Amino acid sequence: TQLGSPRTFGAVTEYALPDPTRNPNALTVAPDGSVWFGEQTRPVLAHLYPNNGTLVEYALPYSYSTAPPVDGICNTETNFWGVTLWDGKVWIGDTSGNQIVGLDPSNDHITAIPLPTASSFPYTLTPGPNNTLWFTELYSGKIGDISQNGTLRGILAAWWR
Repeated sequence: TQLGSPRTFGAVTEYALPDPTRNPNALTVAPDGSVWFGEQTRPVLAHLYPNNGTLVEYALPYSYSTAPPVDGICNTETNFWGVTLWDGKVWIGDTSGNQIVGLDPSNDHITAIPLPTASSFPYTLTPGPNNTLWFTELYSGKIGDISQNGTLRGILAAWWR
């Protein structure tokens, strides 16, 4: 999708998505200056190239029920929090699916790592030492890491035994 011209005021530049109800959330900037983020109203991971206004959207193969509106405000279909780049993929905390999801943009392959703690709310993610991916579980009071082969380990693995 080609976005319209960005709006600049002062030191701020805004890029309007094609639909104002997409609710962008959780973003990270890639080394090339492009921006990855999740969309709250549908299971999509989006990639914006600010230099030319191109937006590429990757539909994730998940289906979630949408809660009814509350006080006139539409609820989201998904809850993506924490986006980071690690191990050649874009990773996102999928709180609706209770999983950590990785997208390989070179081939559109999706990797999902389900979390064993129900409703754990995987919130933020960051690459760590020894080629690991660290994440928080907001509603379970835990943090954990994932090895390069996708194995949950570290602090979380010790707590799950």
